[in-house]
Amino acid sequence: MNIISFAWTTPAVKAKVKTCTRRDWKDDYARRFKAGQHLSGYDKNPRMGGKPFQEVILTQDPYRERYCDVPDSDWIAEGFAYLESIGSEAYMAVKLGRKATLIELKPEYFNVAVANLRKAEAQTKVIDMFSLEKQP
Repeated sequence: MNIISFAWTTPAVKAKVKTCTRRDWKDDYARRFKAGQHLSGYDKNPRMGGKPFQEVILTQDPYRERYCDVPDSDWIAEGFAYLESIGSEAYMAVKLGRKATLIELKPEYFNVAVANLRKAEAQTKVIDMFSLEKQP
């Protein structure tokens, strides 16, 4: 079975709000995929430790499309709007060593956001100017 990895949009796939995807595949690679084909969906590239999480069925053959021709509705269908709703702005603030206020309406989104923020915080080493001052 062929695989497809989603990485950043994995939460949107799991929530069933991601309904399309764009890939920068070479033509010869894209020809391996056909409408109706079942793929194993991975949370990230398996060479990077990704794990399968869901079966995906292609609804059409891959085709080339310029980004300027992508309809606005497809950017939402890609799952990026969903990612904004699970704390991505606060996530980037934490990664940049800044503070953020986050409000989520759905408890499940809040729990995902908190987990992502804790992970970002643990991976980020921030030194501010006050921590560099000598202590008396």
